[in-house]
Amino acid sequence: MLATAASLYPLYVTVGGIVACFEPSAFAWFVQRGPSSYSFSLGFIMLAMGLTLEFKDLLNLFIQRPLSVSSSSSHLCQWALVHPCTLPVGLHAEDLSPSGAPPDMQHIVYTSILLGCIAQYSIMPTFAMVISRTLGLSPSLSVGLILLGCCPGGAASNAVTFIARGDVPLSTVLTVCTTFGAVILTPVLTKILAGTYVPVDAIGLSLSTLQVVVTPVLLGSYIQSSFPSVVRIITPFAPLFAVLTSSLLACSVFSENVVRFKSSMVDASLASDTSLVTRLQSILSGDLGAVILSVLLLHCAGFFVGYILAAICRFREPERRAISIEVGMQNSSLGVVLAASHFTSPMVALPPAMSAVIMNIMGSSLGFFWRHMGGSKQELDDHQD
Repeated sequence: MLATAASLYPLYVTVGGIVACFEPSAFAWFVQRGPSSYSFSLGFIMLAMGLTLEFKDLLNLFIQRPLSVSSSSSHLCQWALVHPCTLPVGLHAEDLSPSGAPPDMQHIVYTSILLGCIAQYSIMPTFAMVISRTLGLSPSLSVGLILLGCCPGGAASNAVTFIARGDVPLSTVLTVCTTFGAVILTPVLTKILAGTYVPVDAIGLSLSTLQVVVTPVLLGSYIQSSFPSVVRIITPFAPLFAVLTSSLLACSVFSENVVRFKSSMVDASLASDTSLVTRLQSILSGDLGAVILSVLLLHCAGFFVGYILAAICRFREPERRAISIEVGMQNSSLGVVLAASHFTSPMVALPPAMSAVIMNIMGSSLGFFWRHMGGSKQELDDHQD
């Protein structure tokens, strides 16, 4: 029951976005306490991740070559289950449990991990910059899109990879590695690519990432190792609470900008002599349409180019899918927190907030497509065996 409720993350964000459109004051209590409330929310989300990952598992990610089937695989698959933004609609907790049939970890070698990490921090930042310039986005929206592209992979990718019959352990390891790498790479890349639009405090971004991402993960990992009986009681409730927290974070940022969007909608509706299609075009040609289009293009580029790169490197089909999904799905919550904490314009946080909805819908759709229609069935069956 709790797993089913946690799987409705895209629905929660969509409903919250509708509420923000008609009654933005509903989120005023949270917005007024920002950016501290935003940082605390992301810290809680990452703490939920750490509660299912022991210190020894973190070490095993780097000292085993190749990674072998051990207790670490159990905890890694459990982590993929409990992280907040996992479990799209139709995927339940027991589907990712170690007692099920997760893919064998023995074939995960450092080459696939290295390629996935490089792809994560090269494809998305590059395309974010190209898309922002091609569409002529405003400086604030450009910085927000670039910041989103420079964020690490989101843990929703682990569940989507499972749906797509991809390599779940590879996806999980990549998410962990890129998350820790974000302390250095996210601020550095953001400063290089977005520094031409506005001043970027790379050191401040790095410290914030360390505080709201790495520290809560390590703290949760310590609690998991020291108080396992308490963690077992908390763990079943963690996904739902973290999903609701992530939804609140995204919708609060959207509510900050809803007045600006409403003005463009009102202007379009006042033009009574125009057709409905013309009015919709007028609305979508503004900032709202630009944000939606840019986020769509960014995630499409990540999915497509990530898959092509893995195919060129002659990885097997499950690994191609894992890398494609990992590259295409970002930690949008981190983008929201960094944007709200380090940039004066609320528009900077809008692309990451919109991504929370668009990315999960796109990722889930791609996962179900691959599961039922795409790929070499024989190779996938061999992989599952």
